Amino acid sequence: TSTLLDPKAWPRQAFPADSWLWDTILSYPLQHEHINVLEARTIVNYARHLARSSKAQQKKYLIFTDSMVSLGALSKGRSSAPPLLALCRRLLVIRAIYGIRIYLRHVPSPLNCADGPTRNEPVGPARETVVKYSARPGRGQG
Repeated sequence: TSTLLDPKAWPRQAFPADSWLWDTILSYPLQHEHINVLEARTIVNYARHLARSSKAQQKKYLIFTDSMVSLGALSKGRSSAPPLLALCRRLLVIRAIYGIRIYLRHVPSPLNCADGPTRNEPVGPARETVVKYSARPGRGQG
């Protein structure tokens, strides 16, 4: 199996954001909630978006996040924080009903090209890579 989906690599292994082409799929105004809840809510909303399409059901999806809190809570399916626990349960229901398999991987904030809009910057290319990787997707390993 690939390192990308290897559960033993979870969650500390960062992934090179500059190895992918990026596009905005969901966008909505920033709400007044704790940042950890906002980050987790975005992942759950994307899963809901996927579940609406019959073509997306019964498939695997890889979602990158720079939030270790949401990555940990949603991957394990639990949290001691009630708002995060509610989101964990929502994601569990979506995954169970629609057969969507979601894999979360960490991208350090400096490499997260989707982080710009939260700082009033446009979505842009990945920033300069500060972590070195030995293999890139599409080149034999992934």
